[in-house]
Amino acid sequence: MSEITKTDIFEQEETTEGPGVTYVERLPDWQLWFSSEISRQIPNAVLWWPVCLAIGIGIFFALPEDPKTWSGPAIVVALLAARVFTRQALSLMGAAVLGALILAAVGFTAAQVRTSTIAAPILSEEIGPTLIAGTVIQVEPAGTGLRVMLDQLKVPGLGGNETPARVRIRVPGSHGAPQIGQEIQVRAVIRPPGRPVAPGAFDFQRYSFFRQLGGVGFSLGRWQVIAESTRDAEDWSDSVSKLRARVGDRLSKSLPDESGAIARALVTGERNAVPEPLQEAYRQAGLAQMLAISGLHMSLLAGLAFIATRYALALVLPIAERFETKKIAALAALAAALFYLILSGANV
Repeated sequence: MSEITKTDIFEQEETTEGPGVTYVERLPDWQLWFSSEISRQIPNAVLWWPVCLAIGIGIFFALPEDPKTWSGPAIVVALLAARVFTRQALSLMGAAVLGALILAAVGFTAAQVRTSTIAAPILSEEIGPTLIAGTVIQVEPAGTGLRVMLDQLKVPGLGGNETPARVRIRVPGSHGAPQIGQEIQVRAVIRPPGRPVAPGAFDFQRYSFFRQLGGVGFSLGRWQVIAESTRDAEDWSDSVSKLRARVGDRLSKSLPDESGAIARALVTGERNAVPEPLQEAYRQAGLAQMLAISGLHMSLLAGLAFIATRYALALVLPIAERFETKKIAALAALAAALFYLILSGANV
């Protein structure tokens, strides 16, 4: 489709009821610009879908209070109905605006549904010291201790509607590390997730909400194993957690001192293993982002996988002559990046 210009379609002639008065009405400049941009972006319309979805999601989280659960789906249905009944009468600009509103409403509804389905009890006040029992689903190093994530909790004094889905407890590392899948018991103090330390700072409460983390705390004494496994079958998340733990432990044992901690942070994303003085040194040097797995790390790994795969295939003459090795190498790079994403914790 060729680009729409001002002189092509945006000059409209209208004749009034009266003594033969005829006038030409021109659209405002902003409408001319907007319509021209819409026409130019039609081939790239699919690239604007995630933008519109993100706008709807952002609107949901910017609201001071959660709206009614039916509001999002109702808006989507209303906009879809408007699109169906006005499909013949809408101009190009009107269709584009309505389509963007529908996608934004879908993003709003997706955020609303996700928020309502993942909601879990959160502690309202500090409790403990008290005995807490739960199943280990994650173990991370934290300085000289460990951070242990527990689910399937049993907390004395809390009913089913008050017990958090998960809590994270810091335990000393001198007694060893519990294994994922074990049910342990520990005397601990747990409190609600903390608020942001300053306006606009990292919101740990929101972070905790979407991980169903209802409390954080610390242990008083050592933990005890109640049962080796409380699950009938190991699920996918357990397998990934065990793999991350094994890889991190092997890196920490194979490489000396701080090198193992840095390697663990770069491979599994567990930055808590890096000593605080070393993290502060990285910050002062402006290199703190190197310890946070991001697009740079993904790109390096994907690039290395692509080059290594294509070079290896080029060494096998029958394959190099018969197949498109670049596409095979690209698939290998995507697979390697996906594996690294999962191994590193799949953070945003």
